[in-house]
Formats: sequence, C-alpha cells, structure tokens
Amino acid sequence: MKKQSDIYADIKAVVDALPIYESHDHFAPNPDGEWPKFDLCDILFHNLNSDLTVSGMPGIGSHAATPWPQGTTDSVKKWKVVGPYMRNIENMVSYLGLLRGFKAVYDFPYVNIDDENWAMLNEQIVAAYKREDWIDYVLREKGNIQVAVVDMDTLSTDRDYLIPSMKMDFLMMQGTDPEGIKRLEKRFGVSLRTFQDLLDLIRSVFKQFKEGGAVAIKSVAAYYRTINYADVDEVTAKCIFDKGLKNITPNEKKILQDFVMNEICRLTEESDLPIQFHTGKLAWNFQFIENTNPNNLTTLMRKYPKLKFDVFHGGIPYTSEFGVLANNYPNAYLDINGMQWTSLDLSRRCLSEWIEMVPQNKIMWGADSYRVYEGALGQTLYFREILAGVLADKVQSGLYDFNFAIALAKKIMYENVADFFALQDRMNSDGKK
Repeated sequence: MKKQSDIYADIKAVVDALPIYESHDHFAPNPDGEWPKFDLCDILFHNLNSDLTVSGMPGIGSHAATPWPQGTTDSVKKWKVVGPYMRNIENMVSYLGLLRGFKAVYDFPYVNIDDENWAMLNEQIVAAYKREDWIDYVLREKGNIQVAVVDMDTLSTDRDYLIPSMKMDFLMMQGTDPEGIKRLEKRFGVSLRTFQDLLDLIRSVFKQFKEGGAVAIKSVAAYYRTINYADVDEVTAKCIFDKGLKNITPNEKKILQDFVMNEICRLTEESDLPIQFHTGKLAWNFQFIENTNPNNLTTLMRKYPKLKFDVFHGGIPYTSEFGVLANNYPNAYLDINGMQWTSLDLSRRCLSEWIEMVPQNKIMWGADSYRVYEGALGQTLYFREILAGVLADKVQSGLYDFNFAIALAKKIMYENVADFFALQDRMNSDGKK
C-alpha cells in the first residue's frame, strides 16, 4: 500500500483541480450598483472585526458598527484603530486564512501584517479593488469557484455565477413590532392594519423573491431570538395581532413570530425551494449562543417533511447535535460553510466524523466571507487541504478506495450544491459553467 503522504498527494492533486460550488457567501454590488472599493482596514473590519473586539479593541464587533466614524476614508486613521490589536489575533485561523488569501494575490512576503508593512499591502489592495474584474480574478481564476449562492439582500448580483438566497426574517421581526410595521408600510407602500394584510405582504414578498431568481430562502433569526419555533395555528396568531401590537408581551411576540416563520416555511415547501438556517457560532459579539442550537429546528423539520433544510456553520459549538440531526432527519442537510473561520482542527475532525455518518449527498460547503474575496480564497485553499487530508485518511485505513474518495470529493465540492439548489443546468460534465 502507498504511504499516507503519497495517498494525500494523489488525492490533493485531483481535489486542487476540481471546481467549487459554494452553498453560502456574501458578494453583491452596493444598492447603487457599485462594487465595494476597499482598503486593508475595510477588509479587516468586514472579516475580523468581531475577533479584534474579542481581543480588546473597543466596540462591539458587528457588520453594522465600524470601529471608526462612518464615512472615514483615511487609511492611516483606520489603521491606528485596528493596528494595536492585530498582534492579539495572529494565532487565530480567521486571521491566518485572510492572510493566506492576501499572499495568494498580492506581493506580500511578510509573516504578519504590522506597522512596518501594512501600508505596502494597503496600496496594493486599493489598486486591486479599482479593477472591475477583481472579484472574477480572485474567485474564479484563483479559487476556481464557479458558482456561489450569496446572501446580500438583493436579487441583482451583477454576476451570473452569484445566485441569490433571500432573507425573510425582517417580515417576522418587523411584522410583530409597532415601529417595524411602520417601516414595512413605508418600504412596500402598503397598509398593514389587519392580520390578513400581513399575510398578504408575506406572500407577496415571497413571490417577488422566487420570481426574481432566488434559489433559497434564508433565516438569520438566531442573531435576534431562539430558533425554536412552536407550531402556532392561524387563529391564535390572528388573536394576538388583532389585540394590537403596542402592548404585546414578549411571550405573545414569540408566538406571533413563530407563526410567521411557519408561514414562510409553508410557502417555501409548497414552492419546492430549500430554506437556509443560521445555526451555531455568531459573527457578532455579546450574542446568546444557546439560541443557535440546530436541534431547535426539529419542530419545523417534523412539520414540513418535504422542505429541505440547509443547516449552517457546522452548528458550532453544537457539532455533535449537528451530525446526528442529518443522520436522523431526511430533510436536514449539513452545511459546513464558515467553520474554518473558527478552527481548522475542528473542521477536520467534524468532517471526518460526518462523512462516515451522513449520506454523501447531504454535505455542502461555502467560504462565508463577508464581502471579501481574498477571505473566500483563503478559506478555499484551506478547505481543499482539509478535504484531501480527511479522504486520504479514509483511503489509508481501507474504509474507501481511491476512486470512491474522489467521487465523494466531487459531491462535496460541487455536485451536492448543484442538486440541492437545482443548478444542474449551469454546469457541464466537469462542474464548470
């Protein structure tokens, strides 16, 4: 039998040449149709803000709160905010993955980004983001990412290989709040005085998203509340809404929100689209992690058995529950996107376990890089290594043969995503567009 190193090299050579269909990422133009013009600190903010905040940088890390005043364009001023904390995260794989992406496309020979060299890297980034083809160069040419299902709250991604998944949580959260109702009325030009008005809006928005090309519905409600949804009937929900939302109790609000999510799931199931749920680790600081346990979704999975659930992020820290869920529920699919931002070893161990316990058509991957192409590239390079290493271990142990391992790699890297989101017509025999 070949040595372990030889088996890995053979599998890695094949895996490196395979295209990737991402199940989840975050790329689209701004609302005005312009692609972002980032500098180094913008990129650090989008992908590492939460980590820098955890390390001691003042603020609360989120995609909404920059650690410098909104509108700041002075790169030197931005670096003075994040620079003092960069050394704290040099051990973290989130930083190392981004750095790896930088090194793959820029002339940056240094071990880490520091006060002495950041300006050199920043100059290259600013120039690169002026190129109209920069996203295509990084993702498609360097990363061989042929398709990505993206979450950016828009149906207009400006690239035919970036395919939208649309969030409907805002209807659940705003539709159960007096001020939220006003925002919905202003946004859609409707009156939401009755419960039927709210139902009509939910159905109208869903129709707009589906007809506009969305291939899935997305939920990020775990950032705001538990993802444990009770089975609420329409009569109960209507009674709560009709009482008026001004004095609604927290329990009543949850019941009404639960009904709205059930309505979203019902529409999605009837339309034969899948639904994506954020579970596990949250990107913002000071969140309630217990809200995100993927087991909380079982009530919905039981009620909507024909609805395919794309369950996100490996469920970290609930990885054991995550694997068992897909082992038990036919409509639960494991999406390991974003796991490598947390830990390579955890990603490797979990993938090794899940490959043995979950049907091979139910594992998908995505880079989950918030607006940053270099982050997606770095995660892609890590993923190819992890997948090849896990499969080499299985071949070395005699569990799989070489050809089966390669067939499994193709499923995880692109075939499963193509099947799950009905994208087969976008690919040829080798998975490329």
